[in-house]
Amino acid sequence: MFKFTHLFVLVGLLALLSIYGCGGHRIYYEPDYTERFYVPKTIPVRTEMLSEQVSYPCKEVTLINDQNAENVSLSACDQSFEEVGAYTHKWFANLRLWTETSIDVARAEMIRRGVKVTDTASKVLKLSLYRACLRWAFRDIGCYVDLKVETGDGYIAHFEIDNRSIDIHDSCDGAITRAVAAMFNNPVIRAYLTCPPPPSIPARTAAAPPVKKPPLDSDGDGVTDDRDKCPGTPKGAKVDQWGCWILPDIQFEFDKHEILSKYRPILDEVATVMKMNPGLRMILGGHTCTMGTERYNVRLSENRAETVKRYLVSRGADPMNILSKWYFYSRPKASNDTEEGRSRNRRTELEPVLPLLDK
Repeated sequence: MFKFTHLFVLVGLLALLSIYGCGGHRIYYEPDYTERFYVPKTIPVRTEMLSEQVSYPCKEVTLINDQNAENVSLSACDQSFEEVGAYTHKWFANLRLWTETSIDVARAEMIRRGVKVTDTASKVLKLSLYRACLRWAFRDIGCYVDLKVETGDGYIAHFEIDNRSIDIHDSCDGAITRAVAAMFNNPVIRAYLTCPPPPSIPARTAAAPPVKKPPLDSDGDGVTDDRDKCPGTPKGAKVDQWGCWILPDIQFEFDKHEILSKYRPILDEVATVMKMNPGLRMILGGHTCTMGTERYNVRLSENRAETVKRYLVSRGADPMNILSKWYFYSRPKASNDTEEGRSRNRRTELEPVLPLLDK
């Protein structure tokens, strides 16, 4: 009986070692081939993913694949997991093909709305699957994607989605679909894809001419709806000629994260607008130039974003409505080959996120 018990314990220990390895991390099964190349399938956008339907969509739209990347490894989003050997995978992808999947999802939604996708339309959307990575958990797999979209009039937006599922296919496929849905929910892109029908010609009658109504300004920002490219402007926000909130970048000196005095009045106005609009959220993106190591610049960009957040909170903004992100030098606004360009890249960007409109 004693020997049988020892044998049972020994078998159990060997089983644990086969699962978790000597380092304490779970060892997943790897097939004997060197690569697992994956192209996501097309999952249509569901109605509940959209905050608002466009009343008068443009009749034709051109969709362009703007990604020219070669095959890349789908690395772990958190590099520390790979460094300690928690999991080694060999998933590869071609981001141009992933972008083509996002275009297929967008095309299906356009067709559902009665919009024709052609190569010669006046309305153009350039899509690029900018980045993708994986997050490994005990029971599921997270797939992060960053979809970059540029409209024909030069507006650029990034849609970052982190989707989770027990299967990598559902995780990444779903992430792309959610990113495309976020694109359609963007108020600037939604306005860009809206083409009101021509006014009907009234019948000739002997009645008195109708009283001409003044143009409508739904959000009260001083820009009429027929010219407003950013509907739903928060109360109190200063806008440009197109009705978009003026939010300049907060620039920093080299190797610094302290806020310069000339930007404090700007941040004071932002804090005031956030207090007037409790549902308004703000995303702060910290950036650097390319001077210094990547590790150092990651920390510097984090400090720049967090410094702006602390200042807004000190002026009464709700910290729960502020999200800080840091991109080090991965998203330059100008060339890092000149001092002028590097100076423009030392910044924190402010991106307002408006509450969803009622259906």
